[in-house]
Amino acid sequence: MRRKNLADVRLKVYAVDFMILYALRRDLSDVNKIDLAGVEPVKEWAVARKGAEDYRWHEEAIDLPAKEKGVYLVVAKGGGLDASSVVLVSDLEVSVQETGGRVRIYATNRATGAPMGDVYVKIGAGAAIHAQGFTDPRGVFEAAAAPGAFSVVAEKDGHVAFWRK
Repeated sequence: MRRKNLADVRLKVYAVDFMILYALRRDLSDVNKIDLAGVEPVKEWAVARKGAEDYRWHEEAIDLPAKEKGVYLVVAKGGGLDASSVVLVSDLEVSVQETGGRVRIYATNRATGAPMGDVYVKIGAGAAIHAQGFTDPRGVFEAAAAPGAFSVVAEKDGHVAFWRK
């Protein structure tokens, strides 16, 4: 965490369904404006400043309670400011190759490097889903290339990966 002139920062961590989050916010902009009323955080705590304020930027590592596979929304508040971030805890990794008007998605196990078949893949371009389907046993999903910028979301057994152009 990087902060300046804040005595303390209040943190909340929420477990979220990434496929629903992605459906609502395809580019993940304004993720800090998601209505979390009625949703219980996984953990809530405050991190106090160490030492006297010296009006300089300070960086510190903070352990998040996000150890289990899944997607977590981390919300930080302090001094009237809000910041949010999405944290993915997953063994799934995707890489993307564009060639000849096609896009090829490779899904692999992050820990072993082995291809992962039967991974559900969505390719989004703007507000629309451009293509979706499952990877083959080689961990490959191929579709026509999306025009302009696009993003890829992949999921298998609660493991999630995200890629954005």
